[in-house]
Amino acid sequence: SVGIKVEDPYGDMSGLVRSLEDLFPRNWHFHTWYELEKPMYKSFQTTRSLLTFIMGIIMLVGIFNISAALTMAVLEKQQEIAVLKGIGVDTGTIVIGFLFAGFLCGLIGTVWGISAGLLLSVNINELLRGLDLLFSRGGGSVIPKEYYLEQIPVTVNWARTGIVAAVSLALSVLASILPAIKGAGLSVMEVMRRV
Repeated sequence: SVGIKVEDPYGDMSGLVRSLEDLFPRNWHFHTWYELEKPMYKSFQTTRSLLTFIMGIIMLVGIFNISAALTMAVLEKQQEIAVLKGIGVDTGTIVIGFLFAGFLCGLIGTVWGISAGLLLSVNINELLRGLDLLFSRGGGSVIPKEYYLEQIPVTVNWARTGIVAAVSLALSVLASILPAIKGAGLSVMEVMRRV
């Protein structure tokens, strides 16, 4: 077998393979690295899909927490909301206040989450080397080198990162709609009667 090193190993190789097949005799066969290592790449794709699913669940838990926190704020601040409504603050302003609170919670969580995620992912190789040094016995590796890559290639896709941030903020605002409507719909007389 003969290996051919190309300038862009991650690009589409189908055109190159066809060109080589046309140049060489019929008994020569050409395979891309992807074809030779297809099970490994399928495993990587499955892992990526699983991590995306887990990230979605984590976002849903965060959204539920924002909604629960704002619902508790409505319950705890019923008197203050009633006073605001009693002095003439319209329901739209109260709704906007709760929506802004949800947006602010989502913004803080998104900034922290994306910052921590980028910091960890960009430095993943150094972290793994540090864990190897910390936990290895006798200079060996915690995980045998046969089972994982020597170095994990990391590229930050800013477009996807932006989409994740936008979806996170949008979901935070959506999660605060129900508590905002509940807070704006409080009856001043009913709240004052309970006081």
